[in-house]
Amino acid sequence: MVKKIFSYIITLILVLLLTATIMVTVINQTLLKKDFMIGILVKNNYYKEVYDIIKDNFINNTVQSGLEESVLDNIITEEEVRNDVNSLVAYMYDEGELSIDKGIVRNRLKENIDEVIKENNKKVTSEEQDSIDLYLDTIANLYEEGITYSTKYVSSIRSTIQKVEGLLKKAMIAGFIAVVVIVIVLFAINKSKALKYISISMMGAGILSIIPKIIETTSMQIHNILFLNLAFSHLIIALIEVVVVYFLVIGIVLFILGFIVNIISSKIQSNK
Repeated sequence: MVKKIFSYIITLILVLLLTATIMVTVINQTLLKKDFMIGILVKNNYYKEVYDIIKDNFINNTVQSGLEESVLDNIITEEEVRNDVNSLVAYMYDEGELSIDKGIVRNRLKENIDEVIKENNKKVTSEEQDSIDLYLDTIANLYEEGITYSTKYVSSIRSTIQKVEGLLKKAMIAGFIAVVVIVIVLFAINKSKALKYISISMMGAGILSIIPKIIETTSMQIHNILFLNLAFSHLIIALIEVVVVYFLVIGIVLFILGFIVNIISSKIQSNK
């Protein structure tokens, strides 16, 4: 009786360990991988959304300054936005340095404004030049902020990602080792029924891994998330959905494998 109770306690621990290890592994192989993140950005048309938001911010600021929207022609391209976003992502994952040259945007805009001034034969006063310089700096900063959202926090976010990645890698290895150890303990305690307890653990962990998808479907209104802007909100929603689907797929596979192991265990027991 004591052996049976102890076996069920070990089984419960194995369920929790398996579930935790699955979650840590999924997060480590998705959110903490640069190539995965780039794939999500491409799939969700993130670059185009960011480009459109930056252009809208440019236009709003230009209208307020009293200048014509034509001065914004060709100062940025969608390809440049893509390259700068990828540069930011690579920097976040500790691959290269952050290279967002807002000076190019400022120079192009200045050339357009100078061309308009030249066409209108206008003499610019010192006060007007100060206003133009302020406008140029504002547009350049809007571009940089449109890519990074908050430049001053980029380095600290990068540092946090590196720390989390290191911790999760250790947790993942420790989780796998602990699972193996507990399986060995189960066989040592009750060799004849070890497969049965392992199958219960696998099905239990599978069910727990499916629960996030059930919660997301029935309760979480993730499509109503609005954070910073639409582009970033859509990105967060896509990341949540993809990770939850990973949990779902692994949970289903684990449950099926556990069910198969349970059948095998029952046949072995009946043969004995």
